Amino acid sequence: MFPAISDRPLYRSLTSLARQTVSLFALLLLIGLMGLDSSVQAQDFNTKSSPTNSRMYHTRFQLGPGEGIREVTIEGSFRFSPDETEIEWIDDDAYLTVITQKQGQKLRFDAKADGQGQPTIVYKVDGQSQDYDKGAASYLAQILPVVFRELAHDEISRVQTTYDQEGADGVFRLISEIRSQYSIGLHALAFLRLEGLPDAEIAECYSLLGSHINSDYELASVMYATSNIYREHPDVRHAYLECLNNFQSDIERSRITQNLFGVEKISGDQQPIMAEMSEC
Repeated sequence: MFPAISDRPLYRSLTSLARQTVSLFALLLLIGLMGLDSSVQAQDFNTKSSPTNSRMYHTRFQLGPGEGIREVTIEGSFRFSPDETEIEWIDDDAYLTVITQKQGQKLRFDAKADGQGQPTIVYKVDGQSQDYDKGAASYLAQILPVVFRELAHDEISRVQTTYDQEGADGVFRLISEIRSQYSIGLHALAFLRLEGLPDAEIAECYSLLGSHINSDYELASVMYATSNIYREHPDVRHAYLECLNNFQSDIERSRITQNLFGVEKISGDQQPIMAEMSEC
C-alpha cells in the first residue's frame, strides 16, 4: 500500500510552500492597498492645503501720488476668484497688503490665513483699525482687479477678452487707465500681437503708446518687440516712427534708431529700411 498522497513528504512540503506564498501575496497586497490608501489620503490633504488653482506670488510695487493704489505686496500662495475680486484661498505663510488713497484718506488692507485657508483681513483708515464691513469688502473687491491690471497679471487674456467684447476702443480705454509704465507696455504689446488687427487699429495703438508711456525703457521694449510690424505693415510705419519722437532722452532715441535702422536720426517723412539685426 502506498501512503495517501496527502501524507507524502513532498506533497506536505509543496502544500506548506503554497500556503506561505499565498500568505505572503496577501500580506503584500494588504500593504499595497494600505499604501495606496495613504497616498490617496495624502493627495486629498495636499489638495485641500494647496488648491490646484493657487498660484505663488512674489510681488511688491509702488505707484506715485494720487488717488487709487499706492502700494501693493503679495507674497506666497493664493487663489483668487476668476474675476479677481476676492481671495478664495490663502496659504498659511502668505500675506497681502494693499494701500490706497481715497478722498484724502489712506486705506490699508492686510490679509493673512486663518489656519483653514480662509483670509482674515485687517482694515485700517489713516492708521486706525476699522471694522471690515460690507463697505470695506466692496471697495477691496473693486481695487483687486486694478491691482492685477497694474501688475500686468494675465494681460494677454485680459486684452483678448476686452477686444472680443468691446473692440479696440475698449482696449485703448483699458490701457489709458493704467498707471504702471511697465503694465502699459505689456498690455499694448498683447494688443499688437492679436491676430488679424487692421492697420488703422495698429497705428492708433502706437499713437496711444506715444502719449501714455513716459519711460524710455518701456517704450523701447515695445518698439523692439514689434519691429516685425514695421516690416510687414507699410501703412503703419508713419505711426511707428512717430513713436520715436516721444523718447525723453535724445541719447536713447539715437540708440534705438541706430539699432533699428542703422542711422542715428530720422528726418521728415522718410521711412528707412529696418536693419535685419533688429529682429526680436
